[in-house]
Amino acid sequence: RGVYPAGVLDDADRGWASFFVDDGAVVSPDEGLRGRVDFAAHDVLGDTAAPAVAVVASFDVVFFRNVLIYLRREARERVLKRLARVVVGGGALVLGAAESLDDDERFALWPGIEPSCRIYRRKPSA
Repeated sequence: RGVYPAGVLDDADRGWASFFVDDGAVVSPDEGLRGRVDFAAHDVLGDTAAPAVAVVASFDVVFFRNVLIYLRREARERVLKRLARVVVGGGALVLGAAESLDDDERFALWPGIEPSCRIYRRKPSA
């Protein structure tokens, strides 16, 4: 839904905070940001990996935090194949702090960004 607890932006850079509305109880993206972001639930292991919009669309950035660590190798590989189909070449995949993609042919750590941030770039040829 893109709704977060109040105070979540207290330590954020003012540039980021300008994209959100804080009503004192919750923080949510302003209309300009909301129009550019697709907030949707996905079933990454089911027969339909994503809502209809994601099946025909590509994404510049996918936040996929703290999911891969719970999957067996086969399921993890299936999910990564699906993610490679929806993240555009040169796009970003953001994982959780406990996750990594060692020697993956589709994604590599984003050059120039601290590896502990777990931001991966989709290889254009993947």
